[in-house]
Amino acid sequence: MKRIIFILSVLILISLSGAMMYFSGLLFDASRKIEIEPYIFQPADLSKDRIGRPMELEKLSREYILERLINRFMREYFDVIPDDEELRHRSVPGSVLRAMTDPATPVLDNWNMNVRPELARLAEARKLRRTRVTNLRLAGEYYVVSYDLITYNPNDVDSVPLVQHNRQIQLRLRFEQGVRDTVGGVPFDAGKFLESGGDPAAIFKFVVEEVR
Repeated sequence: MKRIIFILSVLILISLSGAMMYFSGLLFDASRKIEIEPYIFQPADLSKDRIGRPMELEKLSREYILERLINRFMREYFDVIPDDEELRHRSVPGSVLRAMTDPATPVLDNWNMNVRPELARLAEARKLRRTRVTNLRLAGEYYVVSYDLITYNPNDVDSVPLVQHNRQIQLRLRFEQGVRDTVGGVPFDAGKFLESGGDPAAIFKFVVEEVR
């Protein structure tokens, strides 16, 4: 008799546990209303950064692409990582910064002369600097870019970042929808370029002609 009571008690507990899990699941789904699309690889913590189906370039608006290219140019122009070699590569043939500047203008020369020395000092001091664009507007033929510079020591967890707020720069640029088919008068295959590990920012018809 005791054995029968024990078995019945176990069965009742299992049934109650299952029912509680089921109703808990219903309450969770009802409150969150989340639809989950699983992917094999999800390396990022934030869902917006996880791998999903790429969107076709034709479906992206001109403004969306242009805004991101300007953001990338600003990072190439002002960012610092504590690596002298990385900074040197920014101005060599094949670099993103060179691809995003018009070789017929002094934009890259001015960067090498007036901006790069400061970046080199920060890199030598093992500093890390990030550029954050806060506003972008068109004024005549120039895009006025408002941005912050955030500089800190990545090796010192107690260091307080130095933030330079509300800086401005003006960019005169050319931009056309679509990807390049020539570079320097030579035929350019964007697909092969990307397959070989090329940077996507370099395939667009985007060139900065003046920085002031």
